[in-house]
Amino acid sequence: MYLHCHNCDWSQDDFWDKGYNPLKSMMYWEEALLEKPNMLFPGELDTKGMTYAQVIAKEMQRSAQQILAMEWHTLDEFNKVKEKGGIQQCPKCGSSDHFDMD
Repeated sequence: MYLHCHNCDWSQDDFWDKGYNPLKSMMYWEEALLEKPNMLFPGELDTKGMTYAQVIAKEMQRSAQQILAMEWHTLDEFNKVKEKGGIQQCPKCGSSDHFDMD
């Protein structure tokens, strides 16, 4: 589930679990990293002219930023705030009643 705030532009990645998380997503690149790191990636726009190794490094940087930006990593972690008597608040604007999960 994707969490975002309707009061401002804050959002975070889908909640993580064993089937979906940044480490699991990076495994998609394992074969390319081992078999063709110096070959040109057949990409367009922001990956044009880059090697597989460069594209993979870029994806790793994006994943690292994503990990650091997550406020609540799992749905369970998000729900535990409420269970402990707390209120989930937008980390950007502080709103507690404009969250939406898609």
